[in-house]
Amino acid sequence: MKKIILTLFAFFALFFQAQASHLAGGDIQYRYIGDSTGISHHYEILLRLYRDVTNPWSAGLGNTTIVYGASSCFSTQNIPMTLTGGGVGNVSPTLFDCVDPGGNLKVLEIYIYKGYVVLPGKCADFRFYWTSCCRPGGYTNATATGNFYFEATLNNFLGNNSSPIFVSEPVRSFCVGKKFNWKQSNIELDGDSIWYEWIHPRESATMNVNFNGGWSYQQPITSNPPISMNPVTGLITFTPTQQEVDAAAIIINEYRFDTLYNQWVHIGSSNRDMTVNIGGACKASVQDGVVMDYNQPGTYVDPTTGLPTRDYDCNSTTVTLTFKTPLDCSSVDRSDFRLTSPIGQPIPVLDLVPNCDPNGDALTMDVLLYKPLFINGDYFLYSKKGNDGNTLVNKCGFPMDEFDTIVLRVSNCPVLNWDLENVTIEEDKTPIVEWTWDNSKIPAGLFNEFQIFRSDDNGATFNLIGTETDSTRKFYRDNSFQWQQNLLDQQTYLYQVQVIV
Repeated sequence: MKKIILTLFAFFALFFQAQASHLAGGDIQYRYIGDSTGISHHYEILLRLYRDVTNPWSAGLGNTTIVYGASSCFSTQNIPMTLTGGGVGNVSPTLFDCVDPGGNLKVLEIYIYKGYVVLPGKCADFRFYWTSCCRPGGYTNATATGNFYFEATLNNFLGNNSSPIFVSEPVRSFCVGKKFNWKQSNIELDGDSIWYEWIHPRESATMNVNFNGGWSYQQPITSNPPISMNPVTGLITFTPTQQEVDAAAIIINEYRFDTLYNQWVHIGSSNRDMTVNIGGACKASVQDGVVMDYNQPGTYVDPTTGLPTRDYDCNSTTVTLTFKTPLDCSSVDRSDFRLTSPIGQPIPVLDLVPNCDPNGDALTMDVLLYKPLFINGDYFLYSKKGNDGNTLVNKCGFPMDEFDTIVLRVSNCPVLNWDLENVTIEEDKTPIVEWTWDNSKIPAGLFNEFQIFRSDDNGATFNLIGTETDSTRKFYRDNSFQWQQNLLDQQTYLYQVQVIV
């Protein structure tokens, strides 16, 4: 009988460890809800677990789990957590945007749990933590087969607080040889100051994951130059140099200014534990860089130029571009695009506004124009290397081709009626250039100036001799001949007037 009991015990221990080993990370955060419920110290807890689908023992996570609330002031509380409907088996949608799945890369799902707790009072070191066995095998940068442990902390002596809430997706795959900007976005509900840091992935509150030689918790990915993280924005920048699967963890620390003691006090934190996939080459569909999606409704190929074309109404001030692969919002500089009018005049671009998601990626971008589209005909909007030294870059590190162009075909603009009427000579020494001009058809504030040009070589070249910024003016005095009137009798002079709007 004794042998049977020992055998059964060993079997169940093995079974639990195998079933739990499909975990690959998670994060935890909390939100104060006492203002709406009327219950002091009432908090909602959010737990997200990342499940490794590729594990051969991969089994679905349960509908419930436990988060623990501990402190040095009170007894530990068990906080029941329930799987939300939207979180069941939710495969991370951006995981393989850049790399095809396969090999040793892990396919991850996200499970989301919520629970509620009423804390017994105030304490400076509340910890909401989750722990379970076991970490998956197969990490390149670490030897870790023990438990997962991650936590969120709370100091509520300075008042109620909600932790920073991670809103960017926690898992992504990257490829060797490309520069990546990986945004760890958050929402901070209380107006407190936040600070991002690398921390050790943990197996318990007091035990860190053991990194292999050549890696550390601050350098968890093989990168050249070394990986960096902006402590204010959470933007992680790195260029992977080899294929690997890595463990990594970050924390967002939260600080509030104590007006009594005139100092910043740590009042909370959120912790995220991650598994990072580094594949070989990025998949072919993203290697063309930032490519505009010319299959959008209303876009067609002009039979003459062969360029993609979109129709726009007169006085439009915003052009929206759609891309096949999301662009990296951190690569956007307003000098990345140029615009020329149907008469070849450059039109300033006021700003580029990518419609960024919480991951710092954007499938669409608004081009805000300094002046509206106001001339009938074809405007040419094209990409250019901006002041930041590059064109737009997609989320997988591939740049947009310079001079990639789309035609903006504008119609329904009023026809501008203006003409150069005459050139007369005043007192045999001052030419006066006269024109007619209907400024009533120009939108208010759109007129810039008249530019007056003169040719001294029978029209071979024209040089700018003056400007006029009064839109009601219809003449210009060329005073350059006032003291040399005999020059007027020696050759022919030609004039041109341009309206700059």
